[in-house]
Amino acid sequence: MSIRGPRATPPAPWEGQDLPAGVYRSGLALITALGALLRLAHIARPFNGIGANAWNEGHYALIALNFDRYGLLAQHNELGLDHTFAPGVPWLMWAAFRLFGPSEWAARLPVVVFGIAAIPLAAAVVRRLFRSEQIAVIAAGFVATIPGTVYYAQNAQLDTPSICCALAGAVALLRYGDGRRWGELIRAGAWVALAVWFKFTTALLYPAFLGLWWPARPRRPLNAVATAVGFVVLTALPSAAWVFYGLRTGRTLESFYHRNWNMRATAEAFLELPLMVGTHLFPLIFIVFVYGAVVAVRWRTRLRGIGLWSYPWLLLFVVAPQSTLLNRYYDLAAVYLLTAIAAVGLWMPLARRYSGAGLVRAAVLSLGILMGALVAYDLWDPTTDRLARAMTPHAPPLDPVPFYSARVVARLPRGRTVVDAPQTMFYAGGDPAWVSIVGGDGDVRRAIDAEAFDYIVLNDYWHAQGPYYAVDAALRGRLTRHHYHQIAPAAWARD
Repeated sequence: MSIRGPRATPPAPWEGQDLPAGVYRSGLALITALGALLRLAHIARPFNGIGANAWNEGHYALIALNFDRYGLLAQHNELGLDHTFAPGVPWLMWAAFRLFGPSEWAARLPVVVFGIAAIPLAAAVVRRLFRSEQIAVIAAGFVATIPGTVYYAQNAQLDTPSICCALAGAVALLRYGDGRRWGELIRAGAWVALAVWFKFTTALLYPAFLGLWWPARPRRPLNAVATAVGFVVLTALPSAAWVFYGLRTGRTLESFYHRNWNMRATAEAFLELPLMVGTHLFPLIFIVFVYGAVVAVRWRTRLRGIGLWSYPWLLLFVVAPQSTLLNRYYDLAAVYLLTAIAAVGLWMPLARRYSGAGLVRAAVLSLGILMGALVAYDLWDPTTDRLARAMTPHAPPLDPVPFYSARVVARLPRGRTVVDAPQTMFYAGGDPAWVSIVGGDGDVRRAIDAEAFDYIVLNDYWHAQGPYYAVDAALRGRLTRHHYHQIAPAAWARD
């Protein structure tokens, strides 16, 4: 069952194009296994991704690290007590820490599990919406290997678990349409509630969830409206309760709800949007996607589900443009299903030349070639920024290995410590009772002048990104004047 197009809309050529018995499941299993290997390949790398990604990993890993110190309902990170986000994903990271010990790979392990599960779930949604096993397998191959889904499925942040649960909710809603079984609707509600709980902005997918449910709605309009309202209210209730709790306690970062806005930033965000999507899909797959979008527009009324899933995310580029430019992953949920449009772009030229078994062989061969190229890139550039780092002039890293100086400070007698990034705080011990972060622009020079800290630790600069200030002779002289001596390449202690 899927969203039905108008009767006048002709069937799309890919509809009904399935695979020989057993090929769909075996192919999907192989693709999922490959996706799992890619997501596990660099799970133990340090928290030194570029820009906001490293910041986010440190932020959420700190919460998990501090649950043992302050309790499972008291989220402590670089901001101190912070109830801005629900603790769902940090709880999972904490459980991994308890099982395996605090480490980068343990923090990422729950995210990796969701990232692996998202591959067959995306295939299931695409199979229903496009009525084609061939398109579903191609889309799954892309989901398993494109840089954006691989990278964020091994990044310690909220997006991938939330997207995975949203896909599971979509599958349950589509199955509900098959037999109107209330068990499927209840399962859908549970998955949707979990998706929104993991990340609040997933509420943007409510139009998609209701659109998938709409063909199976009760016949009476009032019953349909009541069911829709009840579904939204009940699934949003846990998240709404947490938001209310955070606002009432005053331990919520208000800038999360009130973003800076101006027209220029909005225009810039929309200009950057193709670059973001193209980077996450990979340039070659983006070209195939553009072709697929041109081809599929003829059958757009039969693909409303993809539109309902993708278009709401544009709202973030309107209301929070500066955040979208900083956090360049707000398109990620849409990318999971935009792979289906790329699958159409690959399939259509082949379908014009081949049919039957020949089409299947051509599609498998073409998909294999593209996936091979994607796998090679993923292994060569696991953080998706290797080219950018190579082309940007930068000084040698301060530390011999990432976060060496922060680890040194963590082993010293406890003292008031200041850092300039949450990922550095994680390696320096992570307890906000004695480790603080420089606020605002992250300029550590203010902390030097205050002479209020026993240790000053700089971020892992030039292993991943440059500092917001010059780390030069002037800075080192400033440290000396304020009675700090160097104890590690990027750490100083007060005399």
